[in-house]
Amino acid sequence: MTDYPRIAIINTGWSDDYREDQVRGDFGYLADGVGHERFNFLSDRHGRFYGYAPPLGESWSPPKPENPEGWLVFFVSKRPGRNGLYLVGWYEDALFLRAYEPRPDAERFGPDSDGGKFLYTVTSTAGFLVPLPLRSRKIKGDHLKRSYAYVRGSGEDQSWRTTLAGELLRYRDELIPLLAGAAIEDDEPALRFSGDPERRQAVEKAAVKAVEQHFSDYACVSKEAEKCGYDLLLTHRETDEILHVEVKGTSLAAPCFFLTQKELGYAESLRRNDNRARKSKDGSWRPLWRLAVVSDALGTPTVHEYKYTEMTRNFDLAPYAWRGTLKEKS
Repeated sequence: MTDYPRIAIINTGWSDDYREDQVRGDFGYLADGVGHERFNFLSDRHGRFYGYAPPLGESWSPPKPENPEGWLVFFVSKRPGRNGLYLVGWYEDALFLRAYEPRPDAERFGPDSDGGKFLYTVTSTAGFLVPLPLRSRKIKGDHLKRSYAYVRGSGEDQSWRTTLAGELLRYRDELIPLLAGAAIEDDEPALRFSGDPERRQAVEKAAVKAVEQHFSDYACVSKEAEKCGYDLLLTHRETDEILHVEVKGTSLAAPCFFLTQKELGYAESLRRNDNRARKSKDGSWRPLWRLAVVSDALGTPTVHEYKYTEMTRNFDLAPYAWRGTLKEKS
């Protein structure tokens, strides 16, 4: 578990998405107004996030930590109709402004319900939204009577702060492997994770570029648009050996990924040809399947290559969503 010297928690209104979606909750400002936290996980074109924290007390005070830099900030919210506060996302290496300021991109959203601009008070380039299907981790609100609190790094060391910090860090470590930021196929459940569509597209492009360089001895043909179960068709320039490569990119340091049902099914169909290249009766090479996961895709990309058996041995593969469709009537 990574050690973070400064940890804060912010209790906001509830949104299913936090990228312009409606905000609901018990805060007074939500009764007749629009919650500024609706944009907490909508980054600008540079990949920066701008978070809103409900003000504290009659003075409408924002968070004002003594040291405003380097915070791990967890966002929690009361889920409508349920008890407890649910973890909805977090910022890493965040900066508190110690004031409320208009978002730099506020003009694109128009005025708020009072005719003003949408505000923020904490910012980061590393924002992680917990998607609705994974929002099952919750904390008790016994000690969180205010809209925000510092649970580490404020000079206060009550036992509840230590316990809460440990609980939130454990949740973060559990969720990180699930938030790979991978694109989901158009015909799969439309789940969106950390970042925004532009950032995910940048991760994908960087990952494909890194894999093409990794397999420089192969001629490359993109099959991405065909959605055929893999992304790149690689043919060795000397032997004509063929690889069908599924490319996954993540901005995280450790390799992690999502596979659609189609992608996993295709990998399973070629697993008998996993360990060595073979030729068909007509002399052509049977394709070998490979998974190429690119970690830190937008920083210093590292390509991790796996055969099917290596993938199943090194990763826990678990379903993250189920689709319900009407049964045909007999």
